[in-house]
Amino acid sequence: MISPELKDASIGGRIPERVTLNIGRRINIIDVAIQDISFDLDAPGDSNGHFLKNTVNLQLTGSSIYNSSDIVRAFQ
Repeated sequence: MISPELKDASIGGRIPERVTLNIGRRINIIDVAIQDISFDLDAPGDSNGHFLKNTVNLQLTGSSIYNSSDIVRAFQ
């Protein structure tokens, strides 16, 4: 987990806050915890060191179960 204060709150790290995931302004999935965030450290950057483009991967855990068909159906 990427967090500068990971060990400050407790020995195992801080408990992640719950968020609401808004998918395309059509689906709101509530009570979601971010488990992991990863990105490419070797992605192209500008002279200030800011990424010009990058791929970010999120691993999320929710309190509800959704099938992929539920997501697709909302956009048809």
